[in-house]
Amino acid sequence: MFVVRVIGLTAEYSLHQHIYDVEAGKKAGISGDELESFIRELDDIGVLNWKAKYTENCVLDGEDWELEMIYNGTGKKKIYGNNQYPGPSEDPFSRSQVFKRFLESLGKLVKEPCLFDEDS
Repeated sequence: MFVVRVIGLTAEYSLHQHIYDVEAGKKAGISGDELESFIRELDDIGVLNWKAKYTENCVLDGEDWELEMIYNGTGKKKIYGNNQYPGPSEDPFSRSQVFKRFLESLGKLVKEPCLFDEDS
């Protein structure tokens, strides 16, 4: 499970894979411009308009993901996915371009641009 937190001008991520007994993480300072750019990107891809759930019930194995956002100190949005992603996709079991763009934005924010690559 990946966890990404942005608090003030600090972005941090942690990775926990209990099956493989792997833990990793990093904390990075970010500038106000980087934070504004990230927020603009979220607006641009319409994250606040994503449905609460994206699931494909015909597949028993694959990728589960969850996003929880707290914004403006009061708003909260939770989104869950299982082998399905926001935005159109040529292959229903592959990450959509919109979702890939979201992950790229997160990776850039925590200064790990390849963090969410499907090949890593």
